[in-house]
Amino acid sequence: MKQLHTLFGDKMIKAKIPSQFERYKWFSCDEGFIGIEHTALSQKEQALLSAFLTPYDEKVSLLTPEQLYWSNLLFEAPEKVIHSHHTHHSFRFTQFLIKRLFEQKIEFENALHALYSTSVTVLWIDKQSGIVIETFDDPNDLTENLSDSIEVLCHDFETSIQFFEGQIHFFPSSPRLIFEREKKWFYQIKHTVEQNHVIHFTDVLPHLVLQESSGAIQNHMIHLLDLVKDDGDLLETIKVYLECNLNVSLAAKKLYMHRNSLQYRIEKFIDRTHLDIKHFTGAVSAYLAILALKNSQDGK
Repeated sequence: MKQLHTLFGDKMIKAKIPSQFERYKWFSCDEGFIGIEHTALSQKEQALLSAFLTPYDEKVSLLTPEQLYWSNLLFEAPEKVIHSHHTHHSFRFTQFLIKRLFEQKIEFENALHALYSTSVTVLWIDKQSGIVIETFDDPNDLTENLSDSIEVLCHDFETSIQFFEGQIHFFPSSPRLIFEREKKWFYQIKHTVEQNHVIHFTDVLPHLVLQESSGAIQNHMIHLLDLVKDDGDLLETIKVYLECNLNVSLAAKKLYMHRNSLQYRIEKFIDRTHLDIKHFTGAVSAYLAILALKNSQDGK
């Protein structure tokens, strides 16, 4: 990359998403994309660059005006505050990460558009990740439930996909700062909830609470589990039960366990920890303690 800078100087730029195709020839690299002005590239240099960088096909990948608008906001204007967008009063980012390198971009975009009842904008960051941007006149009209459709999507494209559905934000706001913050949260938690195809902000919040807690507070949480901390099966059972909103039938189904066996484990946990997880405060305390213990065991 340094050699390219030396060769092309200010005729070369880097970007997360290519644009200005009339001015630049784009190539993908590990850091995103590099664009070199057409006037600075000879045919021989273009052929040489194409040998170790992947040319970006603008004929296939031209951005629509709406994609270009959001691309500039998210990647070129870090602190810009937007007061409105058309007639819309709010927006939401849903970020996605595909497990493998992905070539079926157009088909995938079409499938994403079909999931939503309103028009959405899809931006690709690289061959494995991107963003779905929703804008709303009234967020109370939301009807989509991604969880109902993602398993079908994963099956159709024969790959594992994770989505992080961010919060709804109102104008005026700074989309770039919001995007970066939610992306950071997504990448912090995605391995922890790897089995979830759709991650919501509420899934992230307990982990953020733990990260902001002092080591002493986390140790106090873990201390609540002293008598069960070596019983991994019991802790996983309780974690699933809590994540199923204390619904015994749903948790038993997820765990492939008889209801009575699950009830026995719940009572066992309550007897040993004195945390009554059948009630809200006990359930919250137990869940945070289990997450803190897991983080400690994982060396986080």
